[in-house]
Parts: sequence; structure tokens; C-alpha cells
Amino acid sequence: MTTMGTLLLAKCCNTYVKNVIRVAVPQLKFDSYFNWHFREANELYALDKEGKCQPGDWVLVRELPEKVSLKVKFQVEKLLYQNGNIICPLTGRRSIGYYYADDYQSSKTQDSPKSADSTASTSQ
Repeated sequence: MTTMGTLLLAKCCNTYVKNVIRVAVPQLKFDSYFNWHFREANELYALDKEGKCQPGDWVLVRELPEKVSLKVKFQVEKLLYQNGNIICPLTGRRSIGYYYADDYQSSKTQDSPKSADSTASTSQ
């Protein structure tokens, strides 16, 4: 695992033990037959001393100098993005998937149906 580096970007999956969280580190693996990169994720266990990581959060994980237990080799360095609070680094606006949150909410209010009274008066 040392070939990946000591500081990794990972997504929190879930936790079974107090102060230990399972994280997935996404990587692109090249397939020489298809000449294509495929996304794969390595599962790791990281020590979360503060206990603030929730499933879906993106964190920075640093490799520990010595293992805490048989499976725990990493420690949560910093909580980058909480689940649902992803901010675009270019604009500083909150995003939902590929869209900005304020654009999504404004288009949602424009598409909402009008009240039944206004539609009944126009049809007569």
C-alpha cells in the first residue's frame, strides 16, 4: 500500500467499531486489452479519533508510522466535504451533482404547477 503514497483522498463508507471508519480510495486502473481506464476502489480502515466522519463524507487519510491494529493502518487527517455540502472550488457555490444548488432550486420553483383556482378560471 505504500506505492499509493501516504496522503490519500477517500470516501467514508460506514463504521462498525468506535473511532474506526471504513473508507474507499478511488483509483483508475488501465486495462491493456480494452485500452481504457476503469474506476476501482480500494477498501481501507482508518482511525477517526474525533468521531466526526459520517458515511458519504470525503476525507484526507494519512498512513500511520505503525499499525494500530491488524487492519487499521491509516488515520483521518482532515474532513474535506461533508455529505451533501460539496462546494465548487472555482465559484465557491454549493453543488448538487453536476448542477449548482441555487440554479437547481430556481428551476424547481419555475416548474411547479400553479394553483387549481388559477387554472380553473382560465379554462372557462
